[in-house]
Amino acid sequence: MIKRYYIFMSRPNILLIILDSARAKNMNIYGYKNKNTPFLREFQSESTVYKQARSPSIHSIASHVSMFTGLHASQHGVSEYSVDVDIDATIWKELERSYGYKTGLFTPNRIIGTASNLSDAFSHTELANFKQSQRRRDKVFTESYGVKDTSEHLSFWGNLQQALSDESKFKSLVNCGWAALTKAEDHLRPVPNNNALSGDQFADKFLKWQKNQQDAWAACINLMDIHSPYIPDDRYNKWGDEEILELQGNTSFTVGELLKQSNLWDILPRLESLYDGCILQADNIIQKVINRLKKENKADDTMIIITSDHGEGFGEKSRVDPQVRVGGHSYGIHEVLTHVPLIVQYPGQTNQKSVDNLASLTNIPDAILSEVDYKDHTDKFTDEVVYSSTERLFSDAAKHFPNIHDIDNYIGPWQAVYEQDDGKIQKYIMNREKSVALEIRSIDDVSKISDRADIEVTDRYQELSDKNNFSYSTRDRVSDELKSDLEDLGYI
Repeated sequence: MIKRYYIFMSRPNILLIILDSARAKNMNIYGYKNKNTPFLREFQSESTVYKQARSPSIHSIASHVSMFTGLHASQHGVSEYSVDVDIDATIWKELERSYGYKTGLFTPNRIIGTASNLSDAFSHTELANFKQSQRRRDKVFTESYGVKDTSEHLSFWGNLQQALSDESKFKSLVNCGWAALTKAEDHLRPVPNNNALSGDQFADKFLKWQKNQQDAWAACINLMDIHSPYIPDDRYNKWGDEEILELQGNTSFTVGELLKQSNLWDILPRLESLYDGCILQADNIIQKVINRLKKENKADDTMIIITSDHGEGFGEKSRVDPQVRVGGHSYGIHEVLTHVPLIVQYPGQTNQKSVDNLASLTNIPDAILSEVDYKDHTDKFTDEVVYSSTERLFSDAAKHFPNIHDIDNYIGPWQAVYEQDDGKIQKYIMNREKSVALEIRSIDDVSKISDRADIEVTDRYQELSDKNNFSYSTRDRVSDELKSDLEDLGYI
């Protein structure tokens, strides 16, 4: 039984911690082999762990809009990273407008903080400073040859030959010289690993902000430490070696590169060891935040939600089309992309609870309002039917990859419906004319039960209501600085 002390306290504080790109499959708290969530393992003794939580979509913008509004991805329709959405429809504006909450967003995530207007839903924001976080470009002339344009590790003479064989010899030579200068600068003036992405400084900013709040507050911390390029600080890199770090540093894993270079699929799974270290790094940041709240006697008065907006792929094959392999989180609706962590400490909770029922992150606003309104405390996260979908890759992807013969296999929409019967979870997936039905018995035990699931998917998605007057618009132009930053992170 979860104890609650609403008679003696004001409305609870709300803290939503989003571990960007964290998949349940690689977290020790969900049974993974590497002990990369030591604090969360300890924290579960006083929280509720949802074992079957699913994300609304497989990329940041769509999932965040769902988590902030309570609308399924197919209802709100947001799939472009650079948009202006109806922020009045978000839980953060509702908390501020109807309950007098002070709200804050703390994140280096460019999608949430800069590319879209989602940060406008908060009264206080701490976002990435581009002048401090912008990394150097790989080359000066983007259309000409650069040393990272080949998966081979060429010598000085090899790169010189490549540059001289390029149509724009001068520009290619400048690119090679630029790469040599930046490499030399890295040795002379090294920058700490992952400095631009680490969420530690944003956790500190949150802790300072919440300490100054006199009344109830609601905050979202989005940590990018687990997101590509998977470079944990040295103290957390317990499973990756120098060879893997070198592979990571000399290889591009953008969608285009993965689809063009088949040898990258052999390298990608090896990066999981670095990814595991990134999870350990995020776990440490969570520990600092929660321990500080406990020290200040605020944890008992706070609803703490720890989750992720989507998972990550390391070469897993699609069940819909085995020719399609998942890399990053740009397409598909694979379990490694949708099965995410969800750990909740309700106000006053002191006991451990484990939930095996299906849960959806789209229900976050309802769960928050249930606590704020002191409503009945039936579980608002769980649902009989759970939806997860994405439009990506977009239909115009073919023109961007004219030399990839099977590009149509990757194009969306990808739609999934989850249902649960007698403890068994069925997943129905549809990608245009292809569909499949699966049975999920555990995080590592999934089997096909049918080659057809189009009727189940189509019927369920037709049952969803309209967009409920939710509106958004796509921005016409993205600054070159932001575009370059998003390219570095694999968003473009």
